[in-house]
Amino acid sequence: MFGDEIEASIVLDMYRIDVTRVEGNILYRRYRGETIEREILTKDVTLKLLPIYPIFYPRFVTRYILCEFSIPIYIPPMDSIALYMYLPIDIAVYGYKNSSFTILDIVPLHKLYKYTLYGPPSRYGDVGGVIARYCRTRVSLEEPRDLELGFCISHLEIRNELEKFASMSKLLLDTSPLALFYGLGSWRCCTQHIRVIINSPSTAVVEYEKQPIEPGFKAVDEPEEAKAPLISYRNEMVWGY
Repeated sequence: MFGDEIEASIVLDMYRIDVTRVEGNILYRRYRGETIEREILTKDVTLKLLPIYPIFYPRFVTRYILCEFSIPIYIPPMDSIALYMYLPIDIAVYGYKNSSFTILDIVPLHKLYKYTLYGPPSRYGDVGGVIARYCRTRVSLEEPRDLELGFCISHLEIRNELEKFASMSKLLLDTSPLALFYGLGSWRCCTQHIRVIINSPSTAVVEYEKQPIEPGFKAVDEPEEAKAPLISYRNEMVWGY
């Protein structure tokens, strides 16, 4: 379960994690079937399982996530709609020692890890799009009670400031203002409330609140790679939505 200390052996989906302790030293192994996919030696640290953005496997490339909705969303003129989104996540094995921490392993929970370009390619010095982790994302009008391992819940409010219908099929998330939260001793996790403001036929602003949508959930310790200096809790979509 999220936040619990790994003492010996645990099974996660198609993987098995074994932890062997010898005189204060730790041998960590992650198996897929009988094959060792990850092996680490460390010393006298606390190991915990926590949800993590799907941007670190097989390696870190970008802090952006492009979510393509499973169905298009139509918002009437000068109106809004609220819904839930199943954001894909992986599981990170954190190592803690006093106030320091690091990610020792990423347990991938999805079959396809794909990247895409949001926006145009950069040419002749012009500003181009951004590379993003691509995710096909389910949406729902009702908050899910049972959550499948490998997903967390986001609550979206999409506001249409145009005087005509707007159709939204994708959402660009920036993991700098995006936050993950987990229920201690469960596999349930969530983000904060996210507000999308459609302000032109091709642009929108994505705003992030600070508190989890599920009360009492604990914030995940953020790896440095996923964070950039924050001026505001927002990002812009300038190449369509």
